[in-house]
Amino acid sequence: HQSSVQGILDWGKENGRFITNEQAAANPNSLRVGDIAVWKEDGKSHVGLVTGLNEDGTFNTIEGNTSDQVAARTHEFTEDGLTGFVRATE
Repeated sequence: HQSSVQGILDWGKENGRFITNEQAAANPNSLRVGDIAVWKEDGKSHVGLVTGLNEDGTFNTIEGNTSDQVAARTHEFTEDGLTGFVRATE
């Protein structure tokens, strides 16, 4: 029951449910639909729900507060600020 990005990140680390960006990039199939992608860098933070993985090594998310709207987006594991992923459910 976390609402802040830092709270989600801390919960994932404390409960063994955090996957680093590097781990996910090395093994994209370790991610699941519903995992929480976390960006946290230089005082900026954001999350998105993983909705799918692509054969080209990118992943899809649905994100709120993206240019004042909810948006489906595609990301690369090499993006600046992408910290990792939190598995919210078993």
